[in-house]
Amino acid sequence: MLPKPFFAPYSASPRRLPQRKPMTLIAAFRCAGNQAVLCADSEECYGDLKTSVTKINPQKLANGLYEVAFGGSGFGDLVDAMDEKLEQTLNACQVCSEKELRSEIQSAIVEFYKSDPIANYPRDLGDPNSYVSGVVCVRVVPEKSVFLFRFSKTIVLPVKTFVLRGLEIPVYASLAKRLYRPNILPLHAQLVGLRVLSEAQSTSTLVDSPFTTVFAMTHGMFASNRNTDLYLKALSNVQREMDDLLLTCADTYAVSQVEAKIRLSAFQRTIHELRREHHRELQRNFEKELRGAMQSTSQKSKRAR
Repeated sequence: MLPKPFFAPYSASPRRLPQRKPMTLIAAFRCAGNQAVLCADSEECYGDLKTSVTKINPQKLANGLYEVAFGGSGFGDLVDAMDEKLEQTLNACQVCSEKELRSEIQSAIVEFYKSDPIANYPRDLGDPNSYVSGVVCVRVVPEKSVFLFRFSKTIVLPVKTFVLRGLEIPVYASLAKRLYRPNILPLHAQLVGLRVLSEAQSTSTLVDSPFTTVFAMTHGMFASNRNTDLYLKALSNVQREMDDLLLTCADTYAVSQVEAKIRLSAFQRTIHELRREHHRELQRNFEKELRGAMQSTSQKSKRAR
């Protein structure tokens, strides 16, 4: 008599794909000039596998009245459905004030959870990921005004400073709070967002690059990933030098006043050199992109002939 096999027999019955896990980090900032900046990572997981997706994608709505950027955290299917619901709602409305937009968005979210597809969606209502949390940025095109909202479950509130959504671990919020300043410039807000995301990437398996930045400006809303790697490199280099200087300045026992002055002078020279090198790299990158654009235009011109 043959022994029974130690493995389970092959089954041809289909298996469902693993559910998309709620792994994301979104950082949104109010900026000078009544503008906003949103940053997000790109990791999304299916079971033990991960892929890269764009989590914030600005778009101009069909009604021509709004430009909108939405970023959500939660189960992937719910986030996608929420995005579609908000787009439909804003496409159908004509309001322009912050109060009216907040009311429209909040009503849309309440209707979203009452709808039959969502009510029948297999989810554990005790699990916070069964509800979508996120940010909505709306630019009213004729008014050139920008509004930034945060929401959790069915509550919508305007963002006056900054907000994190998704992997809201206190250490990331503390870092953002330490670096954020009222009336911060949009580029500086991007640097704060990239600093927070890079910290999350280095300390969590749930956040990964590439990172996306959306600028909601009075003159338009657009995504820009230009020079992101160079900015991350510059932040890392400066942070390393500042960490070394912190120990030097705080140590009044082993480091004498004379040695502290020498190290401060060396720090100043190093920072100036890092800034010069960063500027050179940005210039080289710009020239490379310009050559590529010119070559692309030339090739299109030749094909047109």
